[in-house]
Amino acid sequence: LNTTNTTASAMTFGGTTYTTTGSQSYTAGAGGLINTSGTVGFTTTDNPITFATGTLTPAAASVVSLTAGLGAISVGPVNGGATTTLHFINTGTVTTTSTVTIGTLDFTTPSGISIANDITTLTSGLTFPSAVTLTGNAIITTPNQPLVFSNTINGARTLSLQAGSGLITLSGNAGNSTPLTSLTLNTTNTTASAMTFGGTTY
Repeated sequence: LNTTNTTASAMTFGGTTYTTTGSQSYTAGAGGLINTSGTVGFTTTDNPITFATGTLTPAAASVVSLTAGLGAISVGPVNGGATTTLHFINTGTVTTTSTVTIGTLDFTTPSGISIANDITTLTSGLTFPSAVTLTGNAIITTPNQPLVFSNTINGARTLSLQAGSGLITLSGNAGNSTPLTSLTLNTTNTTASAMTFGGTTY
């Protein structure tokens, strides 16, 4: 296929890979569901993948892979259980435009990650391998598992990191170009490099 642009009140994808050379866009409408079951792939050749509206809802044990090469990936609400997995596989940008709840979430090496709302993993730790930009206030939560930011975090928003007994690691500066409004770390184990709040580095 060249391009997929799908709009429906609800849609279901199961057990296969949907491949296009062009972009992919899925719109389920306000309150609609984008359901997946089994192992599902959405793949483009260096073109965007966009879940515009509607909630991406993986069934139990569903594994969803979004593969876009140089293309950008954007997802809205995600609502998965403890046995679900979401893979972002691209070197373009990754954008979350709403809340994300999933068992396991991982990234390859996107050029940047934009976060607009809360992200919760129910089973695994979570690593952000690229620079993070906050476009909304966010609470990032793992279930007593490591929470790692391997690059910078910027954006005039509040950020709360909740890892229980998991280790929180900030390897890059926080607020070096755009200071955060506030940063809260809640864990029994924390390591961090420089953090900037309102022009002051700690």
